Amino acid sequence: MKTPYAAIDITGQRFGFLTGVRRDGDMHNGRKRTMWLFRCDCGAEIRRDGWLVRAGRCRSCGCATGALVSLNRADHGHARTERKSPTYSTWVAMRVRCTDPDADNFRHYGGRGIRVCEQWLGDDGFQNFLADMGERPAGLTIDRIDPDGHYEPGNCRWADRSTQQRNKSKKRIAA
Repeated sequence: MKTPYAAIDITGQRFGFLTGVRRDGDMHNGRKRTMWLFRCDCGAEIRRDGWLVRAGRCRSCGCATGALVSLNRADHGHARTERKSPTYSTWVAMRVRCTDPDADNFRHYGGRGIRVCEQWLGDDGFQNFLADMGERPAGLTIDRIDPDGHYEPGNCRWADRSTQQRNKSKKRIAA
């Protein structure tokens, strides 16, 4: 005899870049799955199978996976032709290295406690980041003034590679 199906409430819980908003019906394809509405850090809302998101098989709406950004998606901002702008790509990469334990360089950032400020993560995260930092100038990338500090206004600037090389953390990271 089968056990009764019990849905797990994930309202308000965070999974990668996604936060559970509300249950959004069921899906039946041989198995009963609970569908959820999720809000991505970029502001997009998506409907996904709650189990897949909880299992880590879906961690964003697609904005952090390298998928092309549609020109009609103003919430993703900064799409030129069919590619993301350098400013938007910088913002996504900053979030990934600080929040995704599967990211190649997570141990150098999120793994040692470096965080991205809330205003750069929320619903208007990219727009707030753009307002605080401005467009990324050609040849420059984001740099933390205090290399052991967080990604936040007042501690970030656009810098060239040589400036960043001179501005390294004095803390050693265990291999």
